[in-house]
Amino acid sequence: CNCKISDVSISLLGKTLDRGKNTGNLKKYLCAVNVKWGTFELSTVKEMPIEATDLERYSVKFGDLMVCEGGDVGRAAIWTYNSKMYYQNALHRIRFKENISAHYFLYSLMYLKLIGVIDDVCKGVTIKHLTQNAMNTLKFNLPPIAEQQRIVQKIEELFSILDNIVALPVHYLVHNLLLLAGCATEINSSCFDAFMPHEVGKKSKVIETVKEIFGEPMTE
Repeated sequence: CNCKISDVSISLLGKTLDRGKNTGNLKKYLCAVNVKWGTFELSTVKEMPIEATDLERYSVKFGDLMVCEGGDVGRAAIWTYNSKMYYQNALHRIRFKENISAHYFLYSLMYLKLIGVIDDVCKGVTIKHLTQNAMNTLKFNLPPIAEQQRIVQKIEELFSILDNIVALPVHYLVHNLLLLAGCATEINSSCFDAFMPHEVGKKSKVIETVKEIFGEPMTE
């Protein structure tokens, strides 16, 4: 079935930075530059004052999906640390309900970003913003949790193997995994030529690997 982010999670923007109004104790917080695709860059983490009454509201917890509202809109990563962290209003914090895989939605966002859907729904001409309303226009296929986990497992298995074949960032490979768009039974290899032009000589090896892992037809 199809769903929106709001159907399966609670999504909230972070704290607005206002030096004239913000009060409280200094706390470390995430901003858009800290969020990369599938990971975090934490070499430089800023601090801002947050009142004790707002700590829970702006906290980041293990398993939260953090999504960029501005900049590279839609860029996302899952927080997998137990340390205390907070976040500002350039990020969405998506906290999923039970029986929902955050990784499944992370890979789905990667796919929607790469095919241009996320940029299309964003407001702004020169500077785009993925507002809450815009994000809730995105539609996701939602299989049962066991199928979500199977898809994630297969994708990560494939990424691991392809790391030894092509030297490209992981999210470029999502174009070869069209099952993210709807658990498709075919993976379209034409995406390889478009998004991996310098690795065309290795296409047959990638296709062979995909077939081996998924056991599903792949069109040449």
